[in-house]
Amino acid sequence: MTTENNNIIEFILAEQEKSKAENRIQANGNKTVIDDRSFFMDNSTFGITTKLDFLNAVHSRNKTQLKAIETLFIIMGEHKKINTSTFAQIDKKGDEYYWIKIYGNNGATEFKLSSFPGLDKLMQGYLFNMYLVKASFTNLYNEAKSTSEQ
Repeated sequence: MTTENNNIIEFILAEQEKSKAENRIQANGNKTVIDDRSFFMDNSTFGITTKLDFLNAVHSRNKTQLKAIETLFIIMGEHKKINTSTFAQIDKKGDEYYWIKIYGNNGATEFKLSSFPGLDKLMQGYLFNMYLVKASFTNLYNEAKSTSEQ
């Protein structure tokens, strides 16, 4: 192959990558961004839950349940595909939950996510690719806590 052929191949590949990136930006532009502030109805009409409901839910969870919530926001922040139902299940105690399964390069992981106010809305928006989630559990907690302490 000549240098000219290599250059055109590199040019074509670069154009393909540019086109893919532009398509991703356009697709993400049509989604509702859920960040640490817009997550709360107190800050946004498109919010998921109130700060008080979020704090009450968080303060009533054990360590495993809190890790599950944290993991959910990590997964959503990384735009990973989630395998679950589009609505909450009910366990033997009568508590609502989602069974979350995600696939990685070296296998899958699963966990039970106890429901909290607004989780149905968050899950449906994420599963139907309507939300671009840019929120972290730590920042959500701090945002909710900062307003409640004022």
